[in-house]
Amino acid sequence: MFDIYAVSWPATRVVEALEAAARHAGLPTTALAGSAPTWGASNLGDEAFDEWVGAGAGWLGIEAEPVDIQHADLEDVLERVFPALIRVPPDGPLLVVVGCRGNRVQVLTPDLEVRDLSVGDVRGALARTLEATVAPEIDRFLEGVVPPGGRRDCVRAAIAGEVLQSARVTRCYLLRMPASASFAAQLRFEGVHRRAGWLLALHTAQYLLMIAGWYTLGSGVLSGSIDRHWLLAWALVTFTVIPLQIGGGWLQGRVLRDISVLLKRRLLGGTLRLNQDALRREGAGQLLGRALDASAVEALALGGGLLAALAVVEMVLVTGLLSLGGGALRAIAFLVATAFTGWLALRAYRRNLLLTRARRDMTGDMLEQMVGHRTRLAQRAPERWHEGEDEALDRYLQLARKSDRADVALRSMPRVWFLMGIAALVPSLIANQVATTGVAVALGATVLGGAALGRLVVGLSELSLAACSWSEVEPLYRAAAHPEIQASPDVVASQLVETGALGRGRDTRVPLLDATDLVYAYEGRPHPVLKGGSLRIERGDRILLEGPSGGGKSTLTSLLTGMRKPQSGLLLLRGLDWQTLGPAGWRRHVAVAPQYHESHVLSETMLFNLLMGREWPPSREDIREAEDVCRALGLGELLSRMPSGLFQMVGESGWRLSHGEKSRLYIARALLQRAELVLLDESFAALDPETLGTCLKCVLDRAPALVVVAHP
Repeated sequence: MFDIYAVSWPATRVVEALEAAARHAGLPTTALAGSAPTWGASNLGDEAFDEWVGAGAGWLGIEAEPVDIQHADLEDVLERVFPALIRVPPDGPLLVVVGCRGNRVQVLTPDLEVRDLSVGDVRGALARTLEATVAPEIDRFLEGVVPPGGRRDCVRAAIAGEVLQSARVTRCYLLRMPASASFAAQLRFEGVHRRAGWLLALHTAQYLLMIAGWYTLGSGVLSGSIDRHWLLAWALVTFTVIPLQIGGGWLQGRVLRDISVLLKRRLLGGTLRLNQDALRREGAGQLLGRALDASAVEALALGGGLLAALAVVEMVLVTGLLSLGGGALRAIAFLVATAFTGWLALRAYRRNLLLTRARRDMTGDMLEQMVGHRTRLAQRAPERWHEGEDEALDRYLQLARKSDRADVALRSMPRVWFLMGIAALVPSLIANQVATTGVAVALGATVLGGAALGRLVVGLSELSLAACSWSEVEPLYRAAAHPEIQASPDVVASQLVETGALGRGRDTRVPLLDATDLVYAYEGRPHPVLKGGSLRIERGDRILLEGPSGGGKSTLTSLLTGMRKPQSGLLLLRGLDWQTLGPAGWRRHVAVAPQYHESHVLSETMLFNLLMGREWPPSREDIREAEDVCRALGLGELLSRMPSGLFQMVGESGWRLSHGEKSRLYIARALLQRAELVLLDESFAALDPETLGTCLKCVLDRAPALVVVAHP
């Protein structure tokens, strides 16, 4: 029987395994694994082990994304997903997968030796523990039905595959470069530059074969001596182009897909790193415009950039063909047409930019007016309800006409070139200065030049539209370049020790949270809203924070949760500051239910909205706990009314919740994060006295430490 433990890394050497896999895959690392501590981490649960692996990956300057592997997908994962670390059940050593060739998976051993193993053997070893849970029942079912032997083994494996199809086998950690890394470096790591090079080579070969086919057929036709041999040569060249076109199409789709995935990851990473105060100041129209522009940049820049690059290759070949046989004048004419096309593209871009800005302003104004519709109707005189709308629409129409004229002029350039090319060839034909083969080459180059200019025009048009949208997307792209602060492995290990995940209890001598002389001022305001704020919270504390509107209660809450950073003062959680713990570590220990206007119900199931701070998909225990918390908060009647209970769709496109029901959902969401400190910012304001008493009892029973913000 195959021994998977002989090629696996002990869980205590997880950081070394991460570094070895990263170096073998060519991932740049920023630290040495030998400088990170090792702990007896073999008995950690999934969540704790995820923390440990994430800390080790952050220490090395890479990312390790945890992914559950289902029984039906196990073989596919082994063949396609690398570099990766796979946790071997049930004891938790790590299998380092660095590649796959055919039906052989390549693993890196603790001795840094690459071993080729059978995919079937590795799959069987990983699934053995899970399959053993159903093997006795399957054997009883097959007893007397299928005789013992090889046939029974095949039937047993088939039945186990059907029964365990969606069952979780183990956890896999996918290694990759962080979103903050150079985009060019990410493209190189994913091999996009190699595939793009092959794409250009195939396109060049395809283009040369098309020229050869045109030359072969055109020479025969113009010489009047076309025969079977000419046709055979033309057919051979034409059929040779077909596999090149298929390969080029596949490579083009693969390159576009890879770049699109990397761009989406980077924009998402940048979105999560944007300044929260700046986002709050943006209106709904600006946020919608940013989302639409992000989609436009992805769709237009990728397709237009690739099309323009391929067109440039074609134009270089066309210029060379036009210059053959004394055709320097035709080559110069083509270069002039190309330069004029570039000028028209720049002109169209400038006009599209003005049009895009006008459309953005109109969209933002319209959405802001829709959001504040009732207020506008109440505060404005009827004759002023549509003030400025006609002027804005007229200006937009004028800009649209100019943009359309520029676009028409740009798209007419291929036809203009075709007329120029024919006109440049006519004098030579009249004087009979061009040989028959030269005529074929010149005509073919003129036609191909028009096609290349057409592709260039389309590519530049799409790049122009993408550039117009880039101003809204650029902040997201640049924000992703700032790496998120990562807690070092020793800090994560100490946190796991305190929570008991590594066998020892918490140190109760250190206060849970200690804030001293906190100062915070909003941008553009002369005086700080919070000055000299100090607070000490111990485990088991129940604190009521009261004060007038604008007194700094919510600001203090945002500082305690790490959503904002104090401009001076000291803020410690478990004796460590935000820089040491990192944002992920801070959020694990502090949960908040923000004010009503800052909390949201997503268009998903009730369960998804409840467990947004937990691992997904949820276990049976998670579902049971979510239901218990809901019933303790008085939402049992709501769950009973819902046809699908916790699995009922809620939000804008699903079941509508009342103000009070949403408030209790937000409270439940905070409690279900299992944080040591729970902050509720005016969460009880929409509840009647009886429901308030029920919710308060639930919160007091379940929150280890509690801060409630309320008006006096």
